[in-house]
Amino acid sequence: MNNRTSLGPRGPRKFETTHWKVILDAGGGSREALTTLCTIYWHPIYTFFRRTRSAEEALDLTQGFFARLLETGGVAAADPTRGRFRNWLLAAARNYRSNDDDRARARKRGGGIAHLSIDAQSAEEGYRLEPRDDITPEDSYERGWALALLGRTLHRLRDDYQKRGQSALFDKLKRCLSGDNDGGYRDIAAELGMEEASFRQHVFRCKHRYGALLEEEVAQTLGTGDDIEEELCFLRDVLRRR
Repeated sequence: MNNRTSLGPRGPRKFETTHWKVILDAGGGSREALTTLCTIYWHPIYTFFRRTRSAEEALDLTQGFFARLLETGGVAAADPTRGRFRNWLLAAARNYRSNDDDRARARKRGGGIAHLSIDAQSAEEGYRLEPRDDITPEDSYERGWALALLGRTLHRLRDDYQKRGQSALFDKLKRCLSGDNDGGYRDIAAELGMEEASFRQHVFRCKHRYGALLEEEVAQTLGTGDDIEEELCFLRDVLRRR
């Protein structure tokens, strides 16, 4: 497995490209690995299809797309030496959307992968958060991809705190991860029964850990030789679009 090094606050860090291992395992026919990929990446694929299809059709196409990858072993074509998995998955979704036979097959199949459960209501709620109605399917996909990475990062961060029995602390800290909330630190610290200076230290450590986890998530989707900082800049740009 390839390793990738990124310069962080504490110097060089090596990231195991575990997503690529899952991707390659899926390409080798592992149903469990492909289901894992579906769970991580169904949202950007759904938003891509939803831009040009009804909610019901987009849901069928999303299920059908991932089921098709399983049936054909299509993920085997993904290769970390040829670039970002984000780009490969988008190209595969474009091809699937343009194929009338695949669309018909997806509608007949209905269920897609048995272990992939997509809540239609939550899928639509996520889609309605799109900032504009005139963005392209590709823009929707990229925004969905960025939000999926942020969501997975936050989930891992929450797990860190839960394992230490600090769920209540995390619920307060997550409010401080975006923007400058200095003005509310004193009140939040009081709610937790701690000194403001102590809470600020918790915020600093939480933001540092969040940044490290986000870099790991990004690194795990890149191809050999791709730059982590460049991809992070891309993600920030995607989320700023209006």
